[in-house]
Amino acid sequence: MSRSERAGPRLLIAGEMGANFGHASKMAEGARALEGRAEVFLAYADPAALRALAPGLSARLLPAPGPRPARPAEPGQGPLGYPVSLLVSGWRDSRALTATAVALRGLLVLVRPDARAAQ
Repeated sequence: MSRSERAGPRLLIAGEMGANFGHASKMAEGARALEGRAEVFLAYADPAALRALAPGLSARLLPAPGPRPARPAEPGQGPLGYPVSLLVSGWRDSRALTATAVALRGLLVLVRPDARAAQ
């Protein structure tokens, strides 16, 4: 289907962090609200978890690139501050971050989203 034949814009919704699926549920809600009005691609760190959360979603599901955790979260560990959360989630390694940026750019090139945020 060419871009001119589609019902709406091509959108990419991507997320790579979080273990409580709060972001995943919001991504799924947004994609569901856009069904029939846009061609939606969802890129998420754990595609299987997103599919289990929203099994009937018509959006195309892709794995989101991102660094791997430096260490798993401790059971019962309280909320971490954002900087600590980034460090234990693998965001301290500059080589891994460079590879993630390159992979995200590749994802954008492959999906070719054409919608822009409202200005």
